[in-house]
Amino acid sequence: MVDASTLAALAKQAAETLAPNGASPLLLLCEHAGAEIPAPWAGLGLDPVYLGTHYAYDPGAGLVTRHLSNTLDAAAVLSRYSRIFLDYNRFRDDWDYIRPDLGGIPV
Repeated sequence: MVDASTLAALAKQAAETLAPNGASPLLLLCEHAGAEIPAPWAGLGLDPVYLGTHYAYDPGAGLVTRHLSNTLDAAAVLSRYSRIFLDYNRFRDDWDYIRPDLGGIPV
């Protein structure tokens, strides 16, 4: 079981913010930038090879968002945690908000 203080610390680490005071009125979001699984969940029991694949994140999406943020001087928020752990693009009630499997491989 993960205690409340650990959960609070992990929540603060869940996203990276770029150019919060950027001149552009745009806010860029990149929900699948990261492939991290927080330590208390120890890789979710998956073979680490999956953490480097499209199952875990969208390869290149973070780089594109960083480039756009820099070029446009726009604020950006990039997820650090893998969508295998928590899919920021889903509602809490969605079946795949926290995935039960990875293309048939139990998580």
